[in-house]
Amino acid sequence: MDTVTPPFYYQAAPRDRAFVPPLDFAEEMTLEEILERHPKGMDYAHLVRDYAQFPLITDAKDNVLSFPPIINGELTKVTTATRNILLDCTGTDKKAVMTAVNNICTALADAGGATIESVEIDGTPMPSLAPSLRTVSVDECRRLLGIPLTAEEMVAHLQTMRFGGAEAKSEDEVTVTVPCYRSDIMHDWDIFEDVAISYGFENFDAALPESFTTGRPHPVMVMMDGVREILAGLGFLEMMPSRSQMNGCSIPRCSGNQTQRC
Repeated sequence: MDTVTPPFYYQAAPRDRAFVPPLDFAEEMTLEEILERHPKGMDYAHLVRDYAQFPLITDAKDNVLSFPPIINGELTKVTTATRNILLDCTGTDKKAVMTAVNNICTALADAGGATIESVEIDGTPMPSLAPSLRTVSVDECRRLLGIPLTAEEMVAHLQTMRFGGAEAKSEDEVTVTVPCYRSDIMHDWDIFEDVAISYGFENFDAALPESFTTGRPHPVMVMMDGVREILAGLGFLEMMPSRSQMNGCSIPRCSGNQTQRC
């Protein structure tokens, strides 16, 4: 933050705009060149390469802070001497961006000493740290978990899991106030999972399933096993990258543990 001058601008920049990217690149590169030559640019080029202009964050002196979502600038590189940090959150999905902002704000507040303020965008204050309200069924929770629960007992378990606004509305309905930082709560069953955690997995009776099923390999995996064996026989070396490196994988619904395409 100390190397740049506010206010900051988020703009669509021409592809020939140049700045110095980090990671030991001591030369100016255009946005186009970064996508073609810089390691990070090549990794994430698919996110922006089809657009006529690219997103860019600059300061009052037209210095480049960041080329999101590709890479930041050398000017804003974090070092051991850094004391003040500017965190930017950008994206094309408003819900995803605001979820990230809410988590950052509440994490800093929980760490202590943070003051959260808001800005107004198109008349809407952001971030909004307001919780969401859900009404869930006690009977559905009881049926899915296989344990006897009353509405009051379910409320007690939810309060143990820090859902302070949980309240029994009837014998079969419980209202739950979900904090803004609980981005993992996407379905009523996520609420029921927290009930199960509070109840204690060790307290569930161990039992065999009532039905027996036999799994079989997915046809894609059968084909891949054959291809891998052939290629290994031809002298190729096999590489098993981690999930985070599988951005370029062409396999439908890749689970992140397949061999990269050859």
